[in-house]
Amino acid sequence: MSNAGGSGEDAEEEFEWQVLEELEAYTTREAERLLERALQPRVPRPRPVVHRRAVTDRDHVAAHQRLYDDYFAEQPRHDVAGRPDHSAIQKCTAAIRQLAYGGAADMWKDYIHIGETTALQCMKFFCHGVIKIFRDRYLRSLTPEDCQDLMRCTGRSMGSRGC
Repeated sequence: MSNAGGSGEDAEEEFEWQVLEELEAYTTREAERLLERALQPRVPRPRPVVHRRAVTDRDHVAAHQRLYDDYFAEQPRHDVAGRPDHSAIQKCTAAIRQLAYGGAADMWKDYIHIGETTALQCMKFFCHGVIKIFRDRYLRSLTPEDCQDLMRCTGRSMGSRGC
């Protein structure tokens, strides 16, 4: 019986020995393969071809300012105190923005750098100019032709508005 137990232990030891030999052989082969791979010269992979446009840095803002200064800028005027006055563009912008957006006169002071009183004066002056220029065409009594055009467009009569 002891023989049977002994032979079982021998078989077990033999099995462990075979496993260790195979494991050592496998790890040796794998280590050699990895070492061989690491020692091979690396061939750089070609980068994919990407066609990019060349970017030329152009200072668009400075170009605009130069163009404006060369052709459109007026010589700065000064008020009675000797301070530079607002440009015509600033004044027209203040008036048109007040009319377009219906805000307060000082609503644009941070954008246009113009005060409330000056903005109101600009808007009044602008409105008087528009009335003076377009009065004859647009601020007149309606003619019968105007009434006909309006009735045709709206599909109803104008009642007692002078027609």
